Amino acid sequence: MAHSLWPSALTRPSSAMTLILALLLSAAQHGWGDVIEQHTFGTQHTDSYGPYGSNMNNITQQTGVERNYEHSPEKASPRIGFQSLPGNFSVTIPRLGGARGDVPKWLNGSLYRNGGVWWNADLSHWFLGLSMVHIFTFDSGKVSLSSRYTNSSVYQEYLHPAPPRRTKDHSPSLKAEDHDSVDAPLQHDAAVELTQSSNTNSGFMKIGQHLVSNAGETSFNEINPVTGDTIQAPFQFEDTVVPAAQSAPSHSHTDPKGNIVHYFYVYGATPGYQLYHIPAGTTKRILLGDVIPARPEMKVPFYMDSFGLTENYIVLSEVPALVLSNFTGEFVEQLGTRWHVLDRTNGSQVTTFDSPAFFYYHHINAYEDRDAQGREEIIVDIQTYPNMDSLPTMSMSSLLNHTTEFTHAFNKGGPERFRLPLWNPGSQVVGVKLWRYSLEIPTIAYEHFNTQKYRFIYGVSAMEGKSLYLDRLVKLDLETPSPHGKGFESVEWTGEGLYPGEPIFVSNHPRSKGPKPPVEDSGAVLSVVLDAYAEHSFLLILDATSFVEIASVPLKFTIPFGFHGAFFHNGSFPTALQAPRRV
Repeated sequence: MAHSLWPSALTRPSSAMTLILALLLSAAQHGWGDVIEQHTFGTQHTDSYGPYGSNMNNITQQTGVERNYEHSPEKASPRIGFQSLPGNFSVTIPRLGGARGDVPKWLNGSLYRNGGVWWNADLSHWFLGLSMVHIFTFDSGKVSLSSRYTNSSVYQEYLHPAPPRRTKDHSPSLKAEDHDSVDAPLQHDAAVELTQSSNTNSGFMKIGQHLVSNAGETSFNEINPVTGDTIQAPFQFEDTVVPAAQSAPSHSHTDPKGNIVHYFYVYGATPGYQLYHIPAGTTKRILLGDVIPARPEMKVPFYMDSFGLTENYIVLSEVPALVLSNFTGEFVEQLGTRWHVLDRTNGSQVTTFDSPAFFYYHHINAYEDRDAQGREEIIVDIQTYPNMDSLPTMSMSSLLNHTTEFTHAFNKGGPERFRLPLWNPGSQVVGVKLWRYSLEIPTIAYEHFNTQKYRFIYGVSAMEGKSLYLDRLVKLDLETPSPHGKGFESVEWTGEGLYPGEPIFVSNHPRSKGPKPPVEDSGAVLSVVLDAYAEHSFLLILDATSFVEIASVPLKFTIPFGFHGAFFHNGSFPTALQAPRRV
């Protein structure tokens, strides 16, 4: 999911007892092959939602992930996926063991995941959880993991941890050649001098040669691409652009050439949306044209957490929704949805369209096409909802006690396709359902097919009346009509008590090797999955073509349900670890 706030006002929680316990587990002690780990568990805040307490000190490794457990609705509950991690939690595992199946040796690079992992009475909505970065690094069939809190102003405000210090371990059980693997400096220290930085828990971008994490605000945080430590908070651009407000969509776009397009909200006498772009390889924001005026009826910008991008156009889907900092809001259905089609080169408005009102979190993809008469149109695919009913069901109290409320609201939506006829500006458009169910956190073969005509959507879904939460991965084929007569054909991966996160497609033909691959779905799909019966997470690797499991790599702890991630192939970032620096 994704999030933006109007406005953001956080207060300090009550103080809590701090306990710091450092564990170093060796391969010889637990029989996990060559697994060598360093964990920091601590800062047990009793006012946080669902602290693990002693659970975190009794983690067991599930080898093989047989998943033969006593089946019951209570044990299959996804509740553990919304419980807080300790406030000083960190993990370094140079090699994850116990994999079932073979991790593809062609899969080389890193999967970056983030999302909230700590909540309390102030941070009481899923979207507000303190951010943690998880990095799964693939190297010729081996997988490592590094997890770190994002050292933002919000993290400092709520947890004020004593800076963890890490030294080389000289345990005789460790092989000499493995020492360097556990010696990477943890960069949550005084050298990261914070100004006001965002709790960036909703995804990643590559800006120039830098990895940054982002959320629904105008500032970003720079992340070490190897360890996940915070390098710079907030990230400093090489420009003089001063955003007119703190709020922005959680989702930007990076086109196949590496150019970034984004915008921020503008308030005041002339509210609206200010577009900008960042040319590939640079860290300089360049404003695109004047502010695009918001519709005057509400006198503030509307909630739009993502947008569409094609080769020549930017598409804003201005839904009649306002969201406040407590995640209540107003949905003015009679206003309908206003579509703004904007020129990518200068930000000027090309035309507008109108459609019946809907709500959304995620655009899926957009591209330019021609209709049967050869007339130019823009195709925009979005996961839509009829209203904002899903938003309050993602409060932490609701998710910890009544996940079926979320599932019910979720299943009112579904992916839709809108055709914007550029030959008929100002006309009314209506969406067409692409699938008979809802499909959230939707992704595509983004590296090659963002802004392009495409065939496959990947996402998570749930069955109304049957699923306790999002419990299946889905691959939707936009070229094969469904035999049920509603949308297109799909394949699923699911299992009792298993709750997958966002699916990330990784092509086995990266852009560095040349043009588009001959087959769109040639590669793998990665997802972090909660096994509710075993009470731990695992990394799932599916063959993207057949949607059959290739391998699964178990963890010894639970990663709370997160939001978004990205995969970057080897060579995407400088190889040397970047030292923290003052800002």
